[in-house]
Amino acid sequence: MNDRLPELPEVEVFKRYLSRTGLKKEIKGFSVDEERILKKSISTFRRHLKGNKLTGTGRHGKYLFAPISGGHELVFHFGMTGYLAYFKEEEPEHSRAVIRFPQGRNLTYVSQRMLGHLDITKDRERFIADKHLGPDALDIGLGEFKERLSNRRGHLKTALMNQELIAGIGNIYSDEILFHAGLHPKTSAKKLDDTQIGILHRKMRKVLDKAIEKHADENEMPESYLLPHRSKGEECPNDGSKLKTVKVNQRTAYYCPKHQKR
Repeated sequence: MNDRLPELPEVEVFKRYLSRTGLKKEIKGFSVDEERILKKSISTFRRHLKGNKLTGTGRHGKYLFAPISGGHELVFHFGMTGYLAYFKEEEPEHSRAVIRFPQGRNLTYVSQRMLGHLDITKDRERFIADKHLGPDALDIGLGEFKERLSNRRGHLKTALMNQELIAGIGNIYSDEILFHAGLHPKTSAKKLDDTQIGILHRKMRKVLDKAIEKHADENEMPESYLLPHRSKGEECPNDGSKLKTVKVNQRTAYYCPKHQKR
C-alpha cells in the first residue's frame, strides 16, 4: 500500500483486510489516542462495540462499513493517510483508535494527519444519503452514468471526483481513467457523446478493478498504466510523449498531450 490519499481501490483493500482479520471476534475494548477522529462520543463507541462482534464488511465510495452484532455499524473514513493494521505486540506509529480482541490481538486505525474519522450509524443507507454520496463507482450502470455526466457543467476530471455525482474516485484514479479513455482532464463533461461516455464508463470499471486486483499498489500496476509514471519528466507508456500537468480546480492532473487532446 502506498502513502497517498485512499480512494475506492484502497478502501476496498482495507475492507478485504478487515474481513480477514477482524470479524466474528468478541470485542474486549476500544481505545483512542485522539478523540477528535470520533464523530460520536467515546462512550457511544464503547457501548456499541464492547462485548459485541464485527459481523461483516461493506463499502460505498471511500467509506468502509462494518456491521456490529448489536445492530449498528462502525464506519471508517480514511482521510488522506489512513489505513487499518492488525497487531499483537508493537502498536504501529500514528495509531489513533484500537479495537481490542482476545489473546492480545488488536485492530488499529492508523492516521498520521488525522483527517479521517470513525463513526457509528444505525442505518447505512440513511448515512449515505445524509453524506449526499452518489452511486458507488463500481455499481453505477451506464444509463445513470450517462445521465449524471450529461447534466454536469465543468471539467470532466472534476465531475469524476465529485462524490455527490459518483462516489469513490479521487485525484489519482480520475487521471488514470481519463488516460485510458483518451480524454483530456479539462474536457467539458456535458459535451461527451454516447460513444465517449460508453468508453469512459468501461475504462472506469477496468481501472478500478485492476487497482483492486493489484492491492492498490502502484509498484504492481502494469507499465501501460499512468500510475507508475506520475512524476515530472516521465513519458507516456503508450506513445512516448512527455507527460504534462494541468491544474483542474486546484488539483494537479497528469495527462498525455498526444492521445488526450482537448
